[in-house]
Order: sequence, then structure tokens, then C-alpha cells
Amino acid sequence: MPTTSSTTVLLSITFLLNACSTEKPDTKAPSDKSHPPSTAKSKPNPPLNLKPIKNSRQIMHQKLAHAQVILHAMATEDFDAMKSSAKQIVKLTNMAQWLVINHPDYLRYSEGFKRAASALVADAKTADVDGATLHYFQMTMNCVDCHMAVRKLHLSP
Repeated sequence: MPTTSSTTVLLSITFLLNACSTEKPDTKAPSDKSHPPSTAKSKPNPPLNLKPIKNSRQIMHQKLAHAQVILHAMATEDFDAMKSSAKQIVKLTNMAQWLVINHPDYLRYSEGFKRAASALVADAKTADVDGATLHYFQMTMNCVDCHMAVRKLHLSP
């Protein structure tokens, strides 16, 4: 079960993901059946139906989709889904389309993101919710900082 600080971080990350999402939020009230107790095997996440990657924009959409799966997996302690999506994120970071700009700030944030994603895979293998929460938060911070840095670089003369 997540600690209070882990729960606070999870709620903060959920807010960030929802604020960044371009999709309309689900307005249906959740039923009690949609949130099984952590001791029960949770319902597997639906397939993501992701398209083949042709450019960095598609990578970012897939990264977000997998990040949302990981957040759900942390909340439900579904370590298989967490590991699978974290591995997919690591694969995305190794694609040529991942490198969108050759700049020290981008490279630093990208490497931090990759390290956190790899650590998240290890956390899922050991069923370490607290470690996963920390590494998910580090991934998110590197992601947001990187996007801000890239926007600044694109806006500067």
C-alpha cells in the first residue's frame, strides 16, 4: 500500500497528466467494481492500439499513453502492466526519432528520463511501489523540464 507521501505524489502526477492531456476526461462515476482491493488481481489494462512511429510527435503520444498506464498500474499495484509500459518507454527512448534536438539541456533531461524509466522497470520487477513512485516522479519532472527547455529553444531567436 502506498505511503502518504507516495499518495500525494501520485495525486500530483495525476493532476499533471490530466492537465496535459488533450482528451476529454471521463465523466462517468466509477463503480465500486472498477477499483478492486490491492490483494485481488487487477483487471488488465486495455491494449493501447498505438500506431507505428514515424516522427517524434508520435513518440510523445505513445510516451504519454504508457505513462498513464504506469500511473494506473501503480495505483492498482499491477506490476506486470507497470513493467510492460516502462519497458515500452525505454524502447521509445532508444529510437532515432527520440532525439529531437542536439542541445545539452535536452540531452541532460533525456538521459535523466531514460535512467528513471529503466529504474521503474526494476521497481516493477521487485514490486517496489515506493521506488516506482519516486522514479515515475523523476520521469515526469525530466519530461516537463525537457518540454519547457525545447519550447524555449524553439521560441528564442
